[in-house]
Amino acid sequence: MKKHRINSIKTALKIFLKAASALVFFALIFLVFLRETSTPDAFLQKAAITLIGAEAWWLYPMGFIAIVSATALVALGALIAYITYAKARNSRRTKLRQTLFTSYLTNYLLTDNTDLTPELVERLKLQLRSKKNILAFFVVYTRIQEIIAVDFSNKFLILLDTLDIRKKIEVLLYSNDFSDKIIAFKIISALKIQKYNKEIESYLNSNNHALRTEAIVSLIMLSENDDFSNISDIINHSAIVSMMDVNIIVNAVLKASNSKIDYDSLLMADHPNKKMIAVKIIKHKEIRSLKDKLIPLLNHTNEQLSFEAWDAFLSLENDGRKLEEAIVANYPLQSDKVKHLIISKGMLVQSESYISFLKRLVEFDMSLSIKASAMKALFKHDIALISSYASSKDTKIGKAYKEVVDFYL
Repeated sequence: MKKHRINSIKTALKIFLKAASALVFFALIFLVFLRETSTPDAFLQKAAITLIGAEAWWLYPMGFIAIVSATALVALGALIAYITYAKARNSRRTKLRQTLFTSYLTNYLLTDNTDLTPELVERLKLQLRSKKNILAFFVVYTRIQEIIAVDFSNKFLILLDTLDIRKKIEVLLYSNDFSDKIIAFKIISALKIQKYNKEIESYLNSNNHALRTEAIVSLIMLSENDDFSNISDIINHSAIVSMMDVNIIVNAVLKASNSKIDYDSLLMADHPNKKMIAVKIIKHKEIRSLKDKLIPLLNHTNEQLSFEAWDAFLSLENDGRKLEEAIVANYPLQSDKVKHLIISKGMLVQSESYISFLKRLVEFDMSLSIKASAMKALFKHDIALISSYASSKDTKIGKAYKEVVDFYL
């Protein structure tokens, strides 16, 4: 409705501008030939011609352009002002709707009683006559379901059937409006309705980022009893997985009741972001049996993937010797970002050779920040290990020492 109103206003303004331009154009043509006409107002006509100048013909098109431009600016300003006002008004109304439905739904969903009072049903039916209110109603439910780790789907379906609005989910799903589809995906996955999975699957490779991401998340939440019983199949089926998708997908996987994932297929995927999803899930689920499969990714050309692989590996490897071997062998090949991570999370290693490795970083690495990070690691091992640097003649070592002492002491 809102888009239709704005489009109608735009169309009306276009018609007005065209009509005004045509009138101004014909009026100017009339003035050009004014000298050859004879009317009772000849004095005024001659005065106008004298003012403009008979020979200055170019003033007419310039005046025409000026008038049209001024009219267009006024119309544009009016349109911008109206749209700004309409957005603010709709935002206030949306907040009021959502506050009202939040009150209704929390009172209904968070009680043990499943009986619907006639009063509640009547109130909701009055409120749910418009599409905007239905959208707000669905959005509020999905937010409540995301926040509270209790399955309210059966109870909410009873409410939808009582209100006779379950069919509205399908209307939103097949709408031409992408935002309607996204809300439909959310409500379908929250209610675990399996019959629309094929329709959602068709958007796994959509060019619309929000629609594609929500399709992936929805299918993950629905995957327990679906053809995509393995979550990795859903992720691999989508050709496009952006960096923005990674954390959203990981969070969805961690919330999903289905835990079937083919980690090998994700770790061997062509796209680094798909590998990254597997790495993050392995870390969060603390799957130590897969930590060795992270080693090939430690030197990956994609810096963020390399960072995530190191983060997971350093978190999961509890064998100090293996950890030291991996750090010493791969450290020189890493970016500064990864180097800082390695130094800060390598505290499990307590060997003399690793301490010597940290000392070499302090003494020979050219980066001041790396020197400071290595010195902090030495300080955490034993405060006495950095005392010798207090009187160092190396300017960078002196700055690093001062930074560490100021931070910890």
